[in-house]
Amino acid sequence: MKKYQTLLLILLMLLALGINPLFAQIKIPTGYTVLNESANGKAMDVVSLYFDNDKLADTAVIVTDNTTGKNKLLIYLSATKQVVTMDLGSRYEDFPIYLLPLKVRKNVIEYSYIESGTAHFGHFLKLRYHAEKQKIQVIGYDTEEKISPVEYLKTSANLITGKYIIHRENVDTQKTTVLSGTDKRLKNPIFLGKMSSFQVYHAVYEEIIKHKAQEAIKHAKQYEQP
Repeated sequence: MKKYQTLLLILLMLLALGINPLFAQIKIPTGYTVLNESANGKAMDVVSLYFDNDKLADTAVIVTDNTTGKNKLLIYLSATKQVVTMDLGSRYEDFPIYLLPLKVRKNVIEYSYIESGTAHFGHFLKLRYHAEKQKIQVIGYDTEEKISPVEYLKTSANLITGKYIIHRENVDTQKTTVLSGTDKRLKNPIFLGKMSSFQVYHAVYEEIIKHKAQEAIKHAKQYEQP
C-alpha cells in the first residue's frame, strides 16, 4: 500500500510541475514542439493505451516542426522500445492541415484532419498494431466531404477485408444513396514508417474510393432526375 502511495505522490508532483510522465517514453525530436490544441479548439493530449499487446502502456502524440509547421505522429511501442513516426501532410504540398484530437478505441488509434482550403473535407485514419510483423498497420480510411451546398459524401474503407461503403446524402431532396462492395486492391497492407499520410490518401482514396464515390454520385443524380 505504501509503494502505491509513493508512486501516486511522485505522479502528482510531476503533474504539478507541468511534467507529463507519459513523455518519458517519447523523446521529442529537436526542433519540434508538442501540438497542444486541435483545429476545433480542443486539447491535443498525449494518449496512452495498450496498443502492442504486451500489457504495458504505449503512448501516442502529435508534434509540430517549429520551422516548417509540418506535423508528425509519434507512437511509442513498449514491446520493441521504439518510437514509430508518420509524416502528416496534405495532398497539396503548400496546404497545411488542421488536426483533430487523437482518439482511442480499445487497441485502435484514430487520427483525423481537415485540409486547409477544403474546410468540409475530413480524413480519418485508423491504426492498429500487427503483432506478427511488429509494425503499425493502417486498417481503415474514412472521409467526410461536403461536395455541394446540399450534398454530403461519406466514405469508409476497411483495409483488412477490402470492404467499402459510400453514403451520398442530398439534404435538399432528403435522399440518401448507399454504394457498398469489396475491392481486393484495398487489402494492400499499409504500414507506418514507409508511407506518409499523403501517400496513404493517394493509395486508398485517390486511386480507388474516389472513383467509386463518383459512381455513387452519378447514380444518385440519375435517380433524382424528374
